Amino acid sequence: MFKQLSAYRIDPAALPDADCFAAALERSRFLPCAPTQPLAVGWVAPRAEPHAPLAERVAGLWQATLAFEQRLLPPSVVREQVQARAARIEQETGLRPGKRALRDLRDELTLELLPRAFTRRAVVQVWIDPAQGWLWLDAGSAARLDATLSAVVQALPALAPRALATIES
Repeated sequence: MFKQLSAYRIDPAALPDADCFAAALERSRFLPCAPTQPLAVGWVAPRAEPHAPLAERVAGLWQATLAFEQRLLPPSVVREQVQARAARIEQETGLRPGKRALRDLRDELTLELLPRAFTRRAVVQVWIDPAQGWLWLDAGSAARLDATLSAVVQALPALAPRALATIES
């Protein structure tokens, strides 16, 4: 069920009630990537049902899900397009584009290619135990863990999670 679970201690007194938690998540509801947006992050319903609440209570625990959607544009594709366009410019003008022109061309082509790029979606499960003061995040990478922790703290600024410290690893 869990891929890579990370545990944090939280102050149970700093937690609002479950309805306030759901309302806080509602401010950052997930919206899919726009055509030129490389990454979208937001909260979705834990059971992936449309119009369901963003936080659920399960056996005294609160469950939420943070979704990530990323447009996949391989750098090699952009590099090939830049080289082809630079060759065409050199052929038309007789001048080879400089570093700044190539950088501008790369940015322009990235914006041009992003709407046609595939998207990949991933989710991170968030569990909060308000009675015992635990926050669990099921993130597969350190970057996703940091982004999820930031999103949780953004939704509940008074939470102040502390990483679990053990005597032995």
